[in-house]
Amino acid sequence: MKGILVDPVAKSIEYIVSEGGFTLAELHELIDAEALDFFYPFGRTETVVVDDGAIRKGLAPFEIECYGAPIYGRAIIFGRDAGGGDRSTSLTVEEVHELVSFPS
Repeated sequence: MKGILVDPVAKSIEYIVSEGGFTLAELHELIDAEALDFFYPFGRTETVVVDDGAIRKGLAPFEIECYGAPIYGRAIIFGRDAGGGDRSTSLTVEEVHELVSFPS
């Protein structure tokens, strides 16, 4: 399954791949989080996973144009099918670059 990793420290947006889908353990490891939070700024077709404690940890922020608040720490974007299951993201890295901004 293909996802997109947004890293506000490196100011990078890149594809990531997981064989058979991202497990909760992989998500925790990829964004270095004890607790995960899931939200849907692109509607129910894409899921964004973040560190639930990122603000408390003082992690670097970024913004997504279609979401009304800063997002802190690393984030992973992957897709959702009509039944709510996980699938590869339908977004491209280029599309996410157009929607994401990193503070100076």
